[in-house]
Amino acid sequence: MGLELVLTGTGGAQEMTLNYKRRLSDALLKYNDDKGEVQEIVKLDYNGQSAMGLVEEQIAPSAYKTIILSHGHSDHSLGLSMRLKAMLGECESNLDLKDSTEKRTLYTTKETREMLAEVLEFSEHGRNDGGYNYRTGNHGEYIYKNSKNGIETLKIVATEDGMKTDISDNLQITFFEVTHPHGSSFSKIRGDSANGYLITDKNKKEKTGNTLLYLSDYKDINDKDKQRIGDHLKGNHIDAVVLGQPVPFSDEENKKGHMGLEESIEFCEYLKDKNLADDSLTVVITHMSDRWTAHEEEYIKKTKEIMKKHNFNLYLPKEDGLRINVEDKRVKIKGECYSINKHKLI
Repeated sequence: MGLELVLTGTGGAQEMTLNYKRRLSDALLKYNDDKGEVQEIVKLDYNGQSAMGLVEEQIAPSAYKTIILSHGHSDHSLGLSMRLKAMLGECESNLDLKDSTEKRTLYTTKETREMLAEVLEFSEHGRNDGGYNYRTGNHGEYIYKNSKNGIETLKIVATEDGMKTDISDNLQITFFEVTHPHGSSFSKIRGDSANGYLITDKNKKEKTGNTLLYLSDYKDINDKDKQRIGDHLKGNHIDAVVLGQPVPFSDEENKKGHMGLEESIEFCEYLKDKNLADDSLTVVITHMSDRWTAHEEEYIKKTKEIMKKHNFNLYLPKEDGLRINVEDKRVKIKGECYSINKHKLI
């Protein structure tokens, strides 16, 4: 029983991924029972290449009911509008629904929720003036209901900093805000925030552990932000951290709203200092630009030098498909990757 995160896409923004050896940053969160059978699937982000990862994992789009979108930038969300319309369409074709068992939920920032609501408004699937579905809701969430039977078909929830939500009987998510100020012409968002997530197994045997921290895109985590995020994480023991790291190092030119490896490591050390993690912490880098591949030997050597001062395990995927299993405070990594473990390159 435990958490499994599959990095179905480990690449950076499209304009940076010149040789397409990696798909855009993308992940699937699975909850497995004691026999290793998948009981639940949650989609993390939904870009224009997400469907390829689903096919490789042999997962039908209808197999998951929850999507968590970190923010609205196109390399994380470009495929989502069509998926949302398909979700609504799936419910339209099943008009005999008598309860909410088939409803879909999307969690994202308030800014991104407004963008997605506008996209659906242009579609016959999500119009307020009729159409197949109509929108109701309040400040925190938009609810789409089927126009023919009133059954709820889709809910878009605007997250708040520190918001803790049981998204199912098995999984709890704590959302916290990180700064990611690089806008895009697609999202029309400037100075947009992004979400980080603390993912917890609600069925864990111990009070702590079985917990994974996921930050797909972020820039500055200053001392004030560290304190704020640390307060949200209080009382947890974090087994693994997944960090979106398109910019390899702090001295790289044109950081485009992202932190370098050095600042990311500092954040992990902060988690240890606050007893939120220990030396057994596993850190995995994702959202990697083409520069990691183009300068592989040089970058791995430099990363190894940086890690000589630190006592946790760092993994850098060589390709898409890396799997991170978290169970009973144990973390297992499966897939092709570089492992920098206790100062040694394995």
